[in-house]
Amino acid sequence: MKGMKIKTERTTGAVKAAEHPELSRVLKDLQADHIVYGIPKERAFGILRVTPPIKDIIANPKLTTALVSHIRNYVLPHMRNGEVILNNNIPPNILKEVGLKPTQYNNLQLIGKENRNRKKGKRLGR
Repeated sequence: MKGMKIKTERTTGAVKAAEHPELSRVLKDLQADHIVYGIPKERAFGILRVTPPIKDIIANPKLTTALVSHIRNYVLPHMRNGEVILNNNIPPNILKEVGLKPTQYNNLQLIGKENRNRKKGKRLGR
C-alpha cells in the first residue's frame, strides 16, 4: 500500500450553524468527510475536508497515522482558545495520539439539544 495519502481541502470561514434549523443533523452530515471544530455555544464551525471519508481512513492503519498528522498540521494550528474537535466518528485514541485532552474533543452533547423542552399539553380523552 505504498503511496497512500489523505487529501485535504480547507474551507475558509466557518459554517454558520445558526443558519441551519437542525444543527445536529448538519454536523453529522459534515463529519462523514470533514474534520469539524469550533466552539459549540457560538454555533460557528471550521471544517477541513478529508478524502477518503473518515470511516475509510479509520479502517486503514496507514491512513490513521496520516489522519493524526493532518489533524496536528492542519487543524490544531487554526484552532483558537476554547475550540474543540466535534467529530464523534474519530475514536478517542486517535485524538489522544494527536495530543488533545478529553475536554478538546467529542463535545457534541453540548449542541443540538436546544429547543427540546416542549410543553406537554393535556392528553386527548381526559
